[in-house]
Amino acid sequence: MKAHWRSLIVALFLVGFLLTCIIGTSTAMTFIWPAYLLMGVSGVLMITFLFEKTTFALPRWTVVMVFALMSYVILRSLDSPVAYFAREDVALAVACFLAYAGFLILCGNSQRRLAVRLTLAALVIANVVFALLQKVFGSGIWLIPGYERTSTTTVGGLFNQADHYAAFLGATVPLWLSFALFGKNNRLMRSVWMAMACISGLGMMLAGSVVGWLSLVAGMSVFLALSTFLLWNRFKPNVRSQATIIATCVTLIASVGMIAFSGPISKVLSRDLLTEQGNASLPLMWEAGVRQMLEAPMVGAGSRASYIYSRVFRPEELAPGIGETEFVHNELLQVLGDYGIVGFLFVLAVLGMHLALGYRFIKGYREFTPARGELLQKSEHLAFVLGAFSCLIAFLAAAMVDFTLHLPTFALVSAILLAVLAAPDPMSSATRPGTWTSVFPGGNLVFATRTVSFACGIVMLIFGVIYSQSEYHYEKARIAFEDNSQDFKLMRHLNAARALDPVNPYAQSLSAHAQVAAITPELSIPARRQALEQAEIYFSRARKLYPQDVFAAIGHSAVLDELGRTGDARIRLESARKWAPLYGNLMQAEAEHHLRHGRVAEAERAFRKSLSAGAFANREAAEEGLKTISEWKFIAMQNGIRWEPEEDSTEPGRERRIREAGIQERVLAGQAVPEPEEWKEDSPKEETPEEEEDRD
Repeated sequence: MKAHWRSLIVALFLVGFLLTCIIGTSTAMTFIWPAYLLMGVSGVLMITFLFEKTTFALPRWTVVMVFALMSYVILRSLDSPVAYFAREDVALAVACFLAYAGFLILCGNSQRRLAVRLTLAALVIANVVFALLQKVFGSGIWLIPGYERTSTTTVGGLFNQADHYAAFLGATVPLWLSFALFGKNNRLMRSVWMAMACISGLGMMLAGSVVGWLSLVAGMSVFLALSTFLLWNRFKPNVRSQATIIATCVTLIASVGMIAFSGPISKVLSRDLLTEQGNASLPLMWEAGVRQMLEAPMVGAGSRASYIYSRVFRPEELAPGIGETEFVHNELLQVLGDYGIVGFLFVLAVLGMHLALGYRFIKGYREFTPARGELLQKSEHLAFVLGAFSCLIAFLAAAMVDFTLHLPTFALVSAILLAVLAAPDPMSSATRPGTWTSVFPGGNLVFATRTVSFACGIVMLIFGVIYSQSEYHYEKARIAFEDNSQDFKLMRHLNAARALDPVNPYAQSLSAHAQVAAITPELSIPARRQALEQAEIYFSRARKLYPQDVFAAIGHSAVLDELGRTGDARIRLESARKWAPLYGNLMQAEAEHHLRHGRVAEAERAFRKSLSAGAFANREAAEEGLKTISEWKFIAMQNGIRWEPEEDSTEPGRERRIREAGIQERVLAGQAVPEPEEWKEDSPKEETPEEEEDRD
C-alpha cells in the first residue's frame, strides 16, 4: 500500500512538473497557476514521508545555500516596487524549490529517476511536434485554442520565442547522449536515447537560431571535456599522445582562424547573436541593465524591477520599433539589477556548490575498476550527473544573451538538474548504517527539506486556487472587452477578478477603461459623470498598485480632463513621462491634453517631438495632430485671434486661448468630449481674450 501511495504522489509530482514546463514557456502568468496548483498538491502530500528513512545524506552547506537563496528572494520581494511583479519571482522560486525537493524526496531509486528522464523526453517531444505543426500549418500555432504565439516569424514549439525553443532543445542534446553512452541500458533504451539526441538536434535546427547553436556548442563542449576526463586514464599511452597532438593542432588552427577572420566573425556574432528580432541590440539592453544595477548595487532595485527601469534607462539608440524590452536579456545583469550583489553571490554559490558536487562525483568515478573488456563501468547515476552538468552549462551560456532562467520551463528543469548533482547516487549511504547523528531519520537537513517543501506546497495550493480563478476572470474580461467593450459579462468578470486579486493593477485599469467605454451619447449627464468618477477611482487604485504604469496614465489623464481636473491630468502625464522619457504615446497624450485647453504652442512642440520618439511612436497620429493645429491657426487668423505666446510675457509657456475660434467641437484620438454646461460650475471658468487683456 505504501508503495502505491508513493507511486501516486510521484505521478502527481511529475504531471505537475510536466504541465508547468509545457505552459511555462513564456513570462506570462495567465495559464500557469493551475500547474503550480498541482505542484502545490504534491508538495503537501510529501508530508507523509516526513519521518521516512533515507539511503543518502544531503550536502549540508549546499542545501543550506538553497534555503538562503529562496529566503532572500522572498524577503526582497517585500520591497519590490510592484507587488504583482514580485509574486511572479516568488512563485517561480517556490516552484523551483518544490521541484528540487520533490526530486530528492520522491525519486530515490533508479526506476523513479528513469520516470523523470522520460518526463523530460516527453517535454522535448511535445516541443518538436508543435514546431513541426508550425512549420507545416503556420508559425503562430500554440497549445491553447484561441491563443497564438506573438513571435511568428519562425517556429518555436511551445515557446513564444524561437531562441528560447532552440536553446532548450540544444541544451538537452548532451543529456540524451550521456544516457546513451554511459547509462546502464539495454540496446533498446540506448537506441531511444540516441534517437532523442537526434530529435533535439534536428528540432533545434528548425528554428535557425544562433542562440540554439550557442547552447548546443557549450553543452557539447563540456560533455566532451568531461567524457575525455573520465576515459583519459583508460587510454593507452600512445593513444593519449596522439590525442594530445591532435587537440593541440586543432586548438592552434582554430586560434589562427579566429584571428585571421576576426572581422567577419565579429560581424556575424553582432548580427546573429547580439541582435534580436526587430534589430533589438542586446548591448543597448545591457546598458540599461547596468544603469539599473547602479540604482541599488548591494540589494538591487527589487523583483522584476527591470520591467520599470527598462523604460527609464532605455537608450535612444535602440530601434524605435522595439516595444517593451522588460528584461535585460542577460541573467547575470538581471540578477544584479533586481537582487544586487548579495543576490548574485547567493546564485553563484548555489550553482558553484552543485557543479562542484557533480565534478567530485565524476572525478571519483574515474577510480572505479570497469568490467572486463569495458573502458568504463556503466552507470545510470553517472550518466545523469554528466548530462545534468553539461545541460546546466548550456543553459547558462544561453542565459548570457537572453532571459531564459526567468522562464518557468528553464528554471524548473534547472532545479531538477541541480537536485541530481546534490544527490548523484541515492544509494550512496546504504552501506553506511548508523551514521546519522540526528533524532530525525535522514538527519536534520532532510527533515528540514521535507518540512519546508510541505510549507511551500501549502502556499502554492492556496495561492494556486486563488490566482487560477482571478487570472481566469481577468482573461475572460480582457477578451470580452476586446470583442465588445459594452458587454454586461465584462463587469461580472472584472468584479470577480478584483475581489480575488485586489493587488492586480491591470484588473483595476481594465475596470476603468470599461467604465469609460460604457459611456454612450444616450447616457444622461449625471450618469456620465458618475461613470467617469468611478473610472477615476479605478485608475487611482491602479496607480497606487503600479505607479510606473505609463499606459494607464494616458487613460487616467483623459478621465481627469473630462472631470475638469486639468492640473491633475497634466501632473499625471508629467509623472508618467519621468518613467518613460522616450515613449511617443505619452508625448502625444501630452500634446492632446494641451490642445484641449488651447495651449497650441506646447501641443505643437509635443506632437513634433513624438514624430521622432524612441518607442511607441505613431507618426500618422502625430501628423494628424499637427494638421489639426494648422487648421486651428488658420481659423484663428481668420477670426483675428492671436494664438502665439505674448512676446513680453514674463511667464514661460503662457499663451493666448483659442477656444473661441469655434472649432472646440473637433475630437482628436483620445481627446475628451467638451464639458456639458451642467459641469461648468465645478470647473474653473475660462477667461475670454478680452477679459485676459483687461486683467493684464
